[in-house]
Amino acid sequence: MFYNGNKGTLKYLLLFGLLLCLSCKNINRQEEKKVKDLEINTEETDKEEAGPFVIRKISDVQYVTPENDTLLFRKPFFQAFEGMVEGKNVQAYLRYSNPVSDLSYYLSGMMYVEGGDGFIYFGFSKIDDETWENDYNEGSEYIFAYEEPDILKVIKSSGEEYLLKTSAVRYEAYDRLSYSMEYCRSENDTAYIALWEYDYLAYPTQYPEKYKAFFNTLPFSRIDASYQLSGLKDWRHYIKQEIRKSEEDCFSMNDQTYYYPCYLDENIYVVIELGHSYMGGAHGMYGTTYHNFDVKTGKLLSVEDIVRVDDHGFIKYFIGRLKEKYLSEDGDPPFLYEPETVADQFFLLPTGITFTYFPYELMGYALGEPSLFLSYEELEPYLVKRNN
Repeated sequence: MFYNGNKGTLKYLLLFGLLLCLSCKNINRQEEKKVKDLEINTEETDKEEAGPFVIRKISDVQYVTPENDTLLFRKPFFQAFEGMVEGKNVQAYLRYSNPVSDLSYYLSGMMYVEGGDGFIYFGFSKIDDETWENDYNEGSEYIFAYEEPDILKVIKSSGEEYLLKTSAVRYEAYDRLSYSMEYCRSENDTAYIALWEYDYLAYPTQYPEKYKAFFNTLPFSRIDASYQLSGLKDWRHYIKQEIRKSEEDCFSMNDQTYYYPCYLDENIYVVIELGHSYMGGAHGMYGTTYHNFDVKTGKLLSVEDIVRVDDHGFIKYFIGRLKEKYLSEDGDPPFLYEPETVADQFFLLPTGITFTYFPYELMGYALGEPSLFLSYEELEPYLVKRNN
């Protein structure tokens, strides 16, 4: 040991360090207990309302929270379903999450029908403690019905009903929500605003033997190194109470990230990464990234692994098909710029590849995320030749 001081001093320093360490551990235990109390002993008071915010008592402490905060709700879940609809194999996914938003009581769903070139999107709003109402079907000939905890019905307009059962692959959903509150003053008006962050991750926990090697070697945590499975257990729904006064106009800001699967078979596993951020202004910004995995090898696939995207013939064909799809009445597609390359974002299906763009990447915000589906038959001349 490199030390030239008095041995007695060293002994006292070591003793002080030990006491400091024990003190830190005790503080950590107290903080852990506070977190547990925050999660368990939560009750809403009906004392005071502050615009879109309410006063809630959490572990005997008064907190100002957004009115639609889901601190009192059950933990989030993610469910996968499978079955047959009109003789075709179907897989569907339901996502329930706990963000601070106007969609607190909401289920988002998506379904893939065998042979299709995309997903059917649908959603449910919570009517009461036991009832979900199907209120969103995007261009779908189906109506959906959900009964907790695990019944999903697909109903055709003709009245035929198809019952989807819970998939053999089961998921556990983890989320974490944190926000701080700011007390703003503008002239004679006062208001509370929320600054919040929300993360959501659906993780496979049970699956058939045929998927064991894939899920054991390639968990979701490889998508983002910060999301390690061991750390997910500590995710929680919590509050950072920071009420400040400001003489300037202030506005709510938020940042949301969701990771969840949208398709799985013995060859392909597709995971959605949906991000949304609001930093003020007329609207926020969002974008969807797709992570495509080869189930047999565990490889995260790039578009270059599948299609020769630098092939001038393919680029010409891709742009031509894109213009054809979005041709407007005046004969010109509503592009913000003339596309010169193939889209970076894509997701795989058994029938082909869907290429996607972020808002503003190709078209204006109101047109959402443009996409183009190309079947494997039309892609055949441009596919990368594989050995297996």
